[in-house]
Amino acid sequence: MVKKITLPQGRRCDQVWYKVPGKTKHLVWRACHNILPTRESPYRRNIVSSNVCPVCHQVGETVTHTPWGCLYARDVWCLACPRLQKSVVLGDDFMHIARYLFELLSTKERDQWMAITWALWAARNKAVFKDFLMPPSKVVEIGNNLWGESVHTSSSGIVLHRLS
Repeated sequence: MVKKITLPQGRRCDQVWYKVPGKTKHLVWRACHNILPTRESPYRRNIVSSNVCPVCHQVGETVTHTPWGCLYARDVWCLACPRLQKSVVLGDDFMHIARYLFELLSTKERDQWMAITWALWAARNKAVFKDFLMPPSKVVEIGNNLWGESVHTSSSGIVLHRLS
């Protein structure tokens, strides 16, 4: 199980320990290393003809666009945490955004951000593979439930293992 996510060049981010589910840590780790399966890579290799975001249909889908830059993601962050929605992070690098947010947010807010980021990715996948886009409020609910479960289980000493 991943116990930490190492983010180079960050004081507070060097070895940040999280009390969040492994699937959440794994997603953020993959995003920080720019290895999430978005449409950007197959488009660059001429495998697909378009890299347009499958959710907003506005711009090219990148690792950063889906959880942060997409209009749909912005609606989710507005509902989840207006402080995040109003955060201005420039750049197209997820690692840069993560570093900025890890400095800005409390541990509780970081863990919640990671859980909602996972829920955004799950909503993106549902839109791609099942042609169904859930309302932003549902994404927030799923992320907060995931985060709440991890807070409850880590404080009670219970360890849950899920295959999802």
